[in-house]
This record gives sequence, structure tokens and C-alpha cells, in this order.
Amino acid sequence: MKQTRIRNNPTNGWGYVALGADIAGTLLPGATGGRIAVKIIENGGDVSKVVAKEIESVKSFTNKTPAIKQGSAGGPGAGKNFSSKTKSEIINSSKGCVYCGTTNGKMESDHRISKRNNGNNTLENGVKACQHCNRSKGAGDYPKSPPKDYKWTWPPPWWKK
Repeated sequence: MKQTRIRNNPTNGWGYVALGADIAGTLLPGATGGRIAVKIIENGGDVSKVVAKEIESVKSFTNKTPAIKQGSAGGPGAGKNFSSKTKSEIINSSKGCVYCGTTNGKMESDHRISKRNNGNNTLENGVKACQHCNRSKGAGDYPKSPPKDYKWTWPPPWWKK
């Protein structure tokens, strides 16, 4: 585990905080050790203040992220594209991408169970996804990589595999 030297305050001299990504990930699902270490340094070494803020940030972000549907397959629309009406309903159904939570950029309708895997072209099988996550997911169950501006651990803690 790497030790980072931080200044507590000018009168108390130097203190040491041992912080690794494994510990941060255990304490704060969705957070990374390096990002937290930087925030601790920026906040003058106040570990408890930073951890409390990070916990609230993770909870807030996770609570705003739409649930990932189970999907449906094998019906009359299996393996077919969504209609324009269904695409519009999917895009307007939630705030952001179900996979990464972003509300920025181009949003697309995604077959939760892919067309290649006989996924239906219905609302039950449609989820809103950012362009990156939709492309990264392909015919799989989840995207393989996070978008460039994603700041949490990958895969996110709200994925229930």
C-alpha cells in the first residue's frame, strides 16, 4: 500500500495517511483510492470530512441512476429493431444511461437482451443508454468499458449480475 504524505495543518507538521484503491473501494463502493487521496490532500488532510462527502456523493449518484431492466426475449418482435414510437418512449422514460448514469451526450435506445440473442422490440426490453455504453455493450449483457468522463469504479455498484 502506498503512503501519501499530507500536511494536516501548519502547526502540527506532517501526518501520514495510507490509502490504497482496495481500501477506498471497500469503504466506498464506486470510489477510487487515487481520487480520494487527492481530495484528502486538497482538504488539508481531513480524512473523515472527505470520506463523509464521498459516501453522500456515491449514494446520491446511485439513487439517481435508473434501474437496469431484466429484458425480454422470444416474442413476436424478437430480433427486430424498435419502432420509432418505442425508441422515443425509451429515450423519454428516464433521466440518463442505465449503465453509467450519465445524462450528457447522445442517448440511444438499447435492446437489454440484444437482437442477436433474440431480444424483443418492446418497451420491456428497451433501456436508455449513452452512445458509448450502447456501443461497448454490443450483443453482451453490459458495456465492457466506461465512458472517458466516468469517475467511479467499473463495473458500477448498481449492476446486479
